[in-house]
Amino acid sequence: GMGDTIFGPYYEVLSRRGVRFEFFHKVENLGLSPDQRYVDTIDVAVQATLKPGLSRYEPLVDVKGLPCWPSHPLYDQLEQGEALRARGVDLESSWSDWEPVARKSLKRGVDFDEVILGISLGALPYVAPELIAARKEWRDMVEHVKTVQTLAMQLWLRPDREGLGWTYPRTVMTAYADPYNTWADMTHLVERECWP
Repeated sequence: GMGDTIFGPYYEVLSRRGVRFEFFHKVENLGLSPDQRYVDTIDVAVQATLKPGLSRYEPLVDVKGLPCWPSHPLYDQLEQGEALRARGVDLESSWSDWEPVARKSLKRGVDFDEVILGISLGALPYVAPELIAARKEWRDMVEHVKTVQTLAMQLWLRPDREGLGWTYPRTVMTAYADPYNTWADMTHLVERECWP
C-alpha cells in the first residue's frame, strides 16, 4: 500500500518535474572528505542495466486504472531480466548473492552537491563506517538506537468483518503484542484486486 499510495504519486510528480531516477543501484559505501566534514564519494553497485534502446526504466504498472508498483522488477526492460527471473533474485535483499554488473563512484561537486541519506539505520554500519567512526553522535546513534523487524501478513476470508463477529465500524487496531500487533479491515481495496 505504501508504494501505491505514497511512493507512486511522489515518483510521478518528481518525474514530471525532471528528476532522473536511477533504479537498480545499491549504495555500498559513503566516503568522507579528507577533513571528514562532508560525504565526498558514494560508491554504488549497479545491479541491472536497461535493454538497448530504452532511455529509462518505467517502474509502474496499471492496475484497474491506477499506477502501482509491481512486486518484482519489470524484467522485460532489463538486460539481465531473464537471469533475475529464472533465479528468483530479490535485489532488495542485502543477502542476495547476485553479483553487480558494474560499480561506480559518485563524486561531490561532480555528480552531487548534497546528499539525503534515506537508508535504514540497520544498514548504516555497512554503508557508512567512515561517518560512524568520524562522528561520535553517529556512533552513539548506531550503537544505541534499536531497529524493529517488520512482519506482515494478509488473510483473505470469504466472510466479511460482521460475519467474523466484528460489529463495530471499520478500524485499524493495535494491541502492541508482537509479532503481529496491528490489524485492519482492508475490504475497501477489494475493488482494486484483479481476480473475479
